[in-house]
Amino acid sequence: MKLDKLWLVAAVVLLGLAASLLRFKTILSGDSLFMEQLVVDLVQDGGRWIDWKFPVAPAFVPDMLLYFAMYPALPDAATRIFAVSVAQAAILTGTVLWFARQIYPALSRRAAAVMVLGMAFLTLTAARSSMWLYFYSTNNHLPAVLFGLAGLAMAMRYVGDGSRRVALAIVAITIAGCISTSLFYLTVVMPALLLLACSWLMLRGAAMARARRRVLLLAGCIAIGLIAADLLLKVLVHYKPLGGIDNIAPGPAGRAMTLFVAATLAAFDLANPYTFSLAVLLAAALLFLLFHFARSVTADATGLRAGFQDSPRIAVTGAMLGASLLLTLLGALLAGRFGDEYAYRYFTFPLLLAAVLAIVLLDRGVPRFVWDAVLLAGGALVLAGCLNTARTAAPIATTNPIADCLMDVERQNFTLRGGISDYWTGPQVRQFMPKKLHILDTYNDLVPHFWVTTIGPLLRPERYPQIKYNFALLRPRGDTSGFNYTAETTGKNLPQPSRVHVCQTGNEVWLYDGNELDDAVRKVAARYMQEKGIHR
Repeated sequence: MKLDKLWLVAAVVLLGLAASLLRFKTILSGDSLFMEQLVVDLVQDGGRWIDWKFPVAPAFVPDMLLYFAMYPALPDAATRIFAVSVAQAAILTGTVLWFARQIYPALSRRAAAVMVLGMAFLTLTAARSSMWLYFYSTNNHLPAVLFGLAGLAMAMRYVGDGSRRVALAIVAITIAGCISTSLFYLTVVMPALLLLACSWLMLRGAAMARARRRVLLLAGCIAIGLIAADLLLKVLVHYKPLGGIDNIAPGPAGRAMTLFVAATLAAFDLANPYTFSLAVLLAAALLFLLFHFARSVTADATGLRAGFQDSPRIAVTGAMLGASLLLTLLGALLAGRFGDEYAYRYFTFPLLLAAVLAIVLLDRGVPRFVWDAVLLAGGALVLAGCLNTARTAAPIATTNPIADCLMDVERQNFTLRGGISDYWTGPQVRQFMPKKLHILDTYNDLVPHFWVTTIGPLLRPERYPQIKYNFALLRPRGDTSGFNYTAETTGKNLPQPSRVHVCQTGNEVWLYDGNELDDAVRKVAARYMQEKGIHR
C-alpha cells in the first residue's frame, strides 16, 4: 500500500477510535432524551406528533431520521444516542472531504488524511470537554454545518453549469437545513443571499449576462426553499418553541458579549490542553486565511482585483467564510443569542470552513514531507489522547439510585402509575426503570414544564389510560440547583401525602393512595392549557 493511502487509513482508524470515546459523554438528561421520549410516546404510548413541542433546533434531518432508524435495532437510549453521535462524526467527515474536493479537485490524499485526522482531533476534544458538537448533547446545530457545506458546493456548481438537478438539490438542501435548525438561516442563508446580491451588482457587461442570470436563479432557488421550509414547519411543528431571533436590545446584547468574552478566554485556557490546542489551530487557520486573501488582492487602473482567478471556487468559499463569520457573530451577539458558555457551537460552520480552506490552500504548495511530518506528529498525539481518555474515563452508569429508590417503593406494595418531577430528573429516571413509567415535568407550582416534551397525557388523557398521578419525586431538602424542586418549595403546592419515602440520595418520594395529586395536577394543567390556548 502506498504511503498516502496508508496515512488515510490510519487517520480513519483514529477517527473511529476518537468517536468510540463519545460513549463516555452520553449522559441521560431531559435534553439528551428528547428523541427517545418522542419515539416512545409515538410508538408505545399511542401519542400524537402534533402534541409535541420541539426545540429551536429539532434536527429533523439527519439526527431524527437516524434515531428513528436505530430505535428498533439498539437496546437502550444511551446506546442509541451514542450510535447517532458516531454516525454524525462519520457523516460530517465524509461531507468535509466531499466539499474539499468540490472546491479543489486536485486535493492530495495526504491533505485528505490531514482533514480526517483533524476531525479525529475535533471528536477527541469533544470527548474531553463540554463542547456541544454531536448528538450526545442537544442543540448542537450540526445540520447547519452539513447542509451549509452541501449547499455551498451545490451553489458553486449551479453557477457553473446551470443544471436543473443541481437547482432541485439546492431547494432540497435549503428545506432540510431550515427545518432542522434555525441557525441555518443566520449562518448559511443570509450570508449566501448577501453574496449573491453583491455578485449580481458586480457582474456587468454582456459577457457576464449568463452568470448574472444564474446568480438570480440561484437566489430564486433559495427563496423557494425558504418558502417550502416555512410551509413544512407549519405542518411539522404545532407549538412554536421558545427562542427564535430576539430583537436587538442593550441588555441581552451586553450579556451575550460578556459570555462571548468568557467563552473565548475559556477556549484559550491551558487548563484543558485539548480545547486550547483546538482554539490555537482554528485561530491560526483564520489568521493564515486573512493574510493569504489580503495578499492576493491587487490594485490597478480599473480598481481592486482579487486573486485566485485560477480557482474561483476557493475565492467564493473565502467570501462565504467571511460573510458567515461576520453575520453569525453579529447575530449571536446583537440578538443576545450567545446565551451560555458553550455557544461557540453557533460558529461551527464558519470555523470548520476556515479549517478546510486553510488545508486546501496549503495543499497547493506544501511539499509531501511536510504533510508526512504533520500526520506522524498529529497522529501520535491523537492516539495518545485517545488512549489516555479511555484509561481515565469514568465507568458508564448502568443503574440509577433514584430509579432504584422507586423500585424499592414498588417492592413495598405501592404501584406507581404516574408521577411528577423536575425537567432534569424525571426523564433520566424513567430510562432505568424496568417498566414503562410516565413522569410529568412540572415547575414548583405544578404548572407543566412544556418544553421539548408532549402535552398529550394532559390534553388527551383517554389515550393514556394507564396514567394516574400518585407520586411526586422531589430533590433533597436544601437543594440549591436551578430547579430547586424540593419539599420546601414544590411541597408547599402539593396535597398532603399519604406517606413519604426517603431515598438514600436524599430525594423524597411523596406517595398518594387516593386521587389527591392526580386531581391537583390536572386542575393546574387545565388552567395552564386554557391560558395558553392549547386545545384539541
